[in-house]
Amino acid sequence: LLGDGPMRASLEARAQQLVKAGRLRFAGLHENARRLLPASDLLAITSRTEGTPITLLEAMWAEIPVVATAVGGIPYVIDSNSAILVAPDASAVAAAWDLVRINSADSAQRARTARARVLCDHSESRWVDAHLRIYESATRVLS
Repeated sequence: LLGDGPMRASLEARAQQLVKAGRLRFAGLHENARRLLPASDLLAITSRTEGTPITLLEAMWAEIPVVATAVGGIPYVIDSNSAILVAPDASAVAAAWDLVRINSADSAQRARTARARVLCDHSESRWVDAHLRIYESATRVLS
């Protein structure tokens, strides 16, 4: 598991009770986690509040199956065709993880759909164009 947060210590303790030694490692924060994505089986975004996480876009680009809470900007980026969206609830997240594991073909199809969506809707050129329009609009207002 990559990442960090206030619940890390309690999650590590709980994981030791539930998972055989060596099957799960808490790696903490990594500056360049994007390069680790190809080795990932799943991206889980379990936030109770969120904007639009860049990690989500990176996972979509890398065709990593996504389980995410339907909060903030996340539902504007992905839908049920491209990820598994759940309520910010531990049981719902756990059930979605099981779906990814059990239905690998469906998960792979959602990941392919997510990649197509990110390439179409969230490409670098679209982001640059959108930001340029904002700056141009702001400079017209200020002129």
